[in-house]
Amino acid sequence: MTLEFKTLREDKGSEFEQLYAIYCEAIPSSERKPRDSLAAMVHIPSYRLLVGILDEKVVAFSILYLFANPTFALLEYMAVDHTARGQGLGSATFQESTRLITAELGSVQVLLEVDSDREYSADRDKRLRRVEFYRKLGCRRIDGLNYILPLETGEQPPLMDLMIWQDRMPSSLSAVALQSLLREVYVNVYHCHSDDKRISDMLAKQHDFPVL
Repeated sequence: MTLEFKTLREDKGSEFEQLYAIYCEAIPSSERKPRDSLAAMVHIPSYRLLVGILDEKVVAFSILYLFANPTFALLEYMAVDHTARGQGLGSATFQESTRLITAELGSVQVLLEVDSDREYSADRDKRLRRVEFYRKLGCRRIDGLNYILPLETGEQPPLMDLMIWQDRMPSSLSAVALQSLLREVYVNVYHCHSDDKRISDMLAKQHDFPVL
């Protein structure tokens, strides 16, 4: 079973609609952006909306944000259609996503926002499986960072972690380096102010954050 991957170039047509249907089914409402925001991403140079197609149907997608300065990337969303899970399509989509990033930016850090398995929740088993899925693909958690998702949906987002993927994985990140990364994410992806207090709150207790 081989997925055909392509980057969407337009926000109209069946491929975008299929992506959006998977997005709404797979992503909790507290972590979803409006449909218009996803449609706009198609036309923003820093975004890549990657779809995996099988038998002429979109069965997987990822949404990537490629930062110019500093050079790193955010894997903002990734999901597989519920009818096609358990067949290795998620791993294939992740690998194609990192291949695309590496081809464009070189060996850079790829950040992932992941629902934390460190708190009790009704879906904790699902969170544990998701964290383990990313670990098997070479991702590691930035330990000690209680990531605050700066997304205004009218709902309280879950406790989140940041995970990181890179060919040459760092053993730790300094608070200074993390501050730079977080500012880029907050400003460019979520349109927050660069001095957003949540950034300093996240970094207040540690000077170095192990990558474990």
